[in-house]
Amino acid sequence: MNFFLLMAVYEVFQPAGVLGRPGYNDPRYDMVEEYDPSLQRLDNVVKLTAYCDSVFADKTYTNKALRYESDYPETANEVYVRTTLQLERGELNLDNDHNPSNGGGRPVILEDYAAVLRNTGYIRSETEDGSGMFRWNIPFAGGTHVIPFGYNSSNYIPFTFAPTSGTTGTLSVATYHTLPSNVVYPPGVLHVNNLTGSDNSANTVDRFWRIDVTGNPVADITFEATASEVGSVSGLRAQRWIPANNGWEAAQGIQSNPTSASTLASGISGLGTWWTLSSSVSPLPVQLASLKTVCIGRQVSVQWVTQSELNNDYFMIEKSTDGRNFNELAKVKGAGTTSSVSYYSFTDEESSERKSVIYRLTQTDFNGQHSRIGEVQAAACHSQPVLSVHQVASSASLILLINSETSGDAVIEISDATGKKVKYVKTELQAGISRINLSDEFAPGFYTAVVRANSETAIAKTVIQ
Repeated sequence: MNFFLLMAVYEVFQPAGVLGRPGYNDPRYDMVEEYDPSLQRLDNVVKLTAYCDSVFADKTYTNKALRYESDYPETANEVYVRTTLQLERGELNLDNDHNPSNGGGRPVILEDYAAVLRNTGYIRSETEDGSGMFRWNIPFAGGTHVIPFGYNSSNYIPFTFAPTSGTTGTLSVATYHTLPSNVVYPPGVLHVNNLTGSDNSANTVDRFWRIDVTGNPVADITFEATASEVGSVSGLRAQRWIPANNGWEAAQGIQSNPTSASTLASGISGLGTWWTLSSSVSPLPVQLASLKTVCIGRQVSVQWVTQSELNNDYFMIEKSTDGRNFNELAKVKGAGTTSSVSYYSFTDEESSERKSVIYRLTQTDFNGQHSRIGEVQAAACHSQPVLSVHQVASSASLILLINSETSGDAVIEISDATGKKVKYVKTELQAGISRINLSDEFAPGFYTAVVRANSETAIAKTVIQ
């Protein structure tokens, strides 16, 4: 026999125009007691009796019994808590049919300064579309806000949010359990692959969280999963899905494990997406945004961009003329752990003027583990002009690599997409490759760089992101 026991000490009010449901909004009488051990939940229906002063359909009833016929809100955005929500025993379900795949989530909203207390009760979210959300209006920084989620009566998995700066506004959180293969994925999430693009579900816990805020807080967040969802995965790290890149971002902030089934992520910002926990030994992928080669004069420049990096010690560049045998060319220092975009380049000074070659990029962690993350083919550069120019990175500080056969004076003109000249520089080029840093902060957009030197002109289209 399954009991649902809820002691709700709160003002619950019904939005205007909704009839047939009790509404409590008199601040003098803000206790609603839904506490009756004899109540049984049968076929997802529970009868709860509330005693309080209430305003209902424009009439006031004093100390009258009101009957609430369901153990979940019947419509979304229907239940608001103004003072305290106290969960005594059993399950407060945010899903209308206890079936995660059917959607049907019913958010419950805590207003400013409301609190949640519990004895052994818990809140069940468990909707694969994230509709079973618990929403909490948090008007200030500081304090610890615990949402008492549970998978069932034996598995309590609270979510803890402690804003340290900024404004949170409304915090909305949903979570659900998955199969061991991490399916069904949340809406918009395409994979849980590792650094090499292989399935990483064996090193990812069987649970996702959806976190949204209306403000821009920085917070310490604690995620917790059940022991069976964690399994043998160790060193859990929280990672978020980046929809624009169709990939997982490197772990943010400072992360630790209060227990073997939980992760404390400190200094977290940029919410508003899906999260999961993966092993620190086999994290979800460092994002390689692009890998390409360009000819700078008669030399090949290998250029790549990472969207994020996790424990990245260095990159190794290898070269092959037959696609089978590779020789190491160079090592380029990585950025460690970062969620920012990073730009890299390496110029092969021994480029062949007659043969196309293949460059391979490998990433190595601080612990010595490495993975190949990309290959790119480069054509011979023998047909390049005596003067050429190329942009190194799409950053606000525009960096140009200019290759000239002879040294001498040069003029650089930068124009925006409308043709307006925004930068004019006189400089001196050396024979070979000159690196010119135009340190002005350029607005995002398309630009044209024109370089004139030694009666030669070179043009490059550039973009600032």
